[in-house]
Amino acid sequence: EINEFRIARDHLVAAASFQKTALDRELLAQIYRRLGMVDFSEGAFASSKENYLKALDLAEGSSNTNLIGGVLLDLGTILIHGFPGENEESARYLERGIEYLERGGHKDYLALAYNNLGDNLWHSGSWDEAIENLHKAISVSRQFAKPSHEATGRITLAEVLLGRGLYERA
Repeated sequence: EINEFRIARDHLVAAASFQKTALDRELLAQIYRRLGMVDFSEGAFASSKENYLKALDLAEGSSNTNLIGGVLLDLGTILIHGFPGENEESARYLERGIEYLERGGHKDYLALAYNNLGDNLWHSGSWDEAIENLHKAISVSRQFAKPSHEATGRITLAEVLLGRGLYERA
């Protein structure tokens, strides 16, 4: 049986070994970020978080604001899905990620970050803030022609509105 995640992990681990000697912190951060994505896809949330934290440690101080913002987005997202009860920490990562992504101009990640923050705030009981962030996600998606991200924002917004009993607005 072919396991694409195992193949990806093998190549990424080999790349990380090579890059450790080359001392390219930014490239190494991208490798650990991708390892985190592989682990996330396989449901290995603790390992995913560990790889994202390594990526963040390597990326911080870099001028690549999109890389830092993307890693922060990934960290916030992994906490939502793999670590129930860590909503405050997740929100802090997502908020920091949004700051970096706004500076870096990576608008499709920015739309996802607003959506994930809205989702997090909804589950934390901060309904109005959730709705505000979901409107931002939809707005960013529309500005940059990302229909799939707009759909994600609208679906999450509808769930929040339904949860509040605002059936006509949903």
